[in-house]
Order: sequence, then structure tokens, then C-alpha cells
Amino acid sequence: MRRHCLMMATTLLLMGCHRTQESTQVTATDSRAADVFVTSQLLLEMARSISGDSLEIQKITPNEVSSRHWKPKKGDIQKLQQAKAILINGAGYEPWKARASLPGSRVHDTSKGYHEQFIRIPDAVIHQHGPDGNHTHSGTVWATWLDPALAMSQLSQVTNRLAELAPEQRSQFERSSRDLKAKLESLDEQVAQLALVVSERNVTFVADGPFYQYLTKRLGVVELKYTHWDDAMRFGESNCEELRTLVKTLPADGASRRLFLIDHRHSDEAVKCGAELGLIVIPMDLCEFPVGDNQPWVERLRGNVTRIKAAIAAIR
Repeated sequence: MRRHCLMMATTLLLMGCHRTQESTQVTATDSRAADVFVTSQLLLEMARSISGDSLEIQKITPNEVSSRHWKPKKGDIQKLQQAKAILINGAGYEPWKARASLPGSRVHDTSKGYHEQFIRIPDAVIHQHGPDGNHTHSGTVWATWLDPALAMSQLSQVTNRLAELAPEQRSQFERSSRDLKAKLESLDEQVAQLALVVSERNVTFVADGPFYQYLTKRLGVVELKYTHWDDAMRFGESNCEELRTLVKTLPADGASRRLFLIDHRHSDEAVKCGAELGLIVIPMDLCEFPVGDNQPWVERLRGNVTRIKAAIAAIR
């Protein structure tokens, strides 16, 4: 079993998940004034895909820093205050926003179409994230876009807001948006089909954090059990022990059908820990950061679904 899981982990890792975070993306450090600032990598790519060259769109956070851990400086706030629009992800992804004086009329929450679908995190575990200080996992699961249906809702919000800024480009924006929506609809159908497979194979999902719950909920998973690993990607024996303790709480039957969702940026040691505990390790792309090959964001989301499907198909 351990050999099988190690082979599965290696195979999945070779499917392109370990990518660099190099990028040629324009961020808020550029000298040009932005029409629109966004707070996530996905919103940056989504907005640029819709608007083309019609609007100057920048991400306010550095490429290597998540908006969840970012601490804006005075100059950052000034840039945001001067923008025509600020697109945020919502769902607790921008905790710094509560401490920033921003023009409310220009801040657009792209998750406002599905607030009732937010998933709350009941447990609060505090970790140290390097020089950025403590971070707690309590609050709201923020990776809403992993569910293509919710990503479609965000797409609609972004399209409408950009069209308000450049009404003469509305028809072009809507055409670009329809193309993206068609791809998300195709992915959504894949998720629906995979949910049937998950039900038939009676698999168990565990994860390195609560981040994947919008996707696993769509797959019919009633409860995603997860560790509280440091998402700064530091891994040690205490992390492996935490996972070992979690595995002991799982039902004894179906030990060969346990899937472990893990951020693809984690080290080989983290992957090895999961595999040695008999878990089928599936690297997941949370799409928080740019990738070196500039793979389109919809395809990165599709890659997650494809890897889960392949892992289940390999179960004997």
C-alpha cells in the first residue's frame, strides 16, 4: 500500500503541479496608474481576460504575498483610494480591509452574489507566518473560486463592474465573459460527473487545511477532515504527527480509498508523510499565486478536478 501511494503521489506531482511562482504579471509596483485594483491573482487574470487592453488592471498585493496575510502600507492605501474601482474576493480573503480607509462606493465585493453559501470554519488555531505575524484559521473559507459555479458568479460581477467603467466596451467585455463562462460551465459539468464517481467509490477526503471545502462540498463530501498545517509551507515532524493523529480518527474500512488534498507548494517531505500514512496524495492548486508557465486560471481549476478523478480511477 505504501509503495502504491508513493507511486501515486509521484505520478500526480509530475502532472505539472510543482510550478514556480515566477511571473511577468504587472502588479501595483508599476508606474502606470491603475483604473482597477484587484486583491487576488484569480481576479487579476479574470478581469484582464475580460477587458483586454481597455482598462489598466493591477493587483495591489505582491505576487509572493497572499491578500490574507498582506499588510498594506500608506502608499498602498493611497493607490487604492485613487483607483476607479477596487475588486475584492470577499469571504474573509482581505482581513486588512477592515483597517483601511477605502472609498466604499468604489469597493466591489465579487462574492456578494453568494454570501449565503459561505462556509464557516468553526475551529480557531493560530500559527506564526514568518515576519507577517500570527494568523488564525477561524472565519470563512476563502477559496470560493474552486467551485466553478461560484467562479461563474464572480465572473458576472467582474464583467458588470468593468462594463460600468467602460460602457463603450460593454459588448466586447460581455463576449469575452461568455467565452470564459462556457469554459467554466464545461468544468462545472465535470465536477457534477465526478460527484457521482465519488459517491459510487465511497472515498474519504482529508486535507492539509480547510481551503478546499467549496469544491469538496460540490463533490458530495459531507465533512472534510483537515489538519492545520502552516500555509507558509514550513513542514516538520509536528505536522506529520498531526496528520497521523487525524488518520487514526478515520473509519477503519475503506483505508485504501483515502484521498489527501495538499497544496502543491508543499515540500516532498509533506507528500512523503501523507503517502507513508496510506493516503493517496493529490496536489491541489489554490490559484493564489501566478505560475511560471502562465497557464490560464480556468485550466488550473480544471487540473484540480482532473487529478482527483485520476486518483480515484487508480484505486483498486
